[in-house]
Amino acid sequence: MKKLSKRVYKGIEYVRLGSLSPAQAESLKQTLNNHTLIKILHEEVILTDCVLYSAYEAWYETYSTEKETAPVSPLPQLSSPVTAH
Repeated sequence: MKKLSKRVYKGIEYVRLGSLSPAQAESLKQTLNNHTLIKILHEEVILTDCVLYSAYEAWYETYSTEKETAPVSPLPQLSSPVTAH
């Protein structure tokens, strides 16, 4: 997974949950609190899915490490050898 670039608005560094896949956005939401999930007024539109970049970075490090160390499923084994007749 490629790390998102931060956006900056009035000195606030953030990313948008909508920039992530649904599974990643849900995973990140589980780590957020009232201080890290923020709303930003941008061009008269309130963006409600903004996350402080520092919280995103902390989540990203954990998430990417978990994905790298996830166990790999072994290949299925045949129950008996296949022989040609």
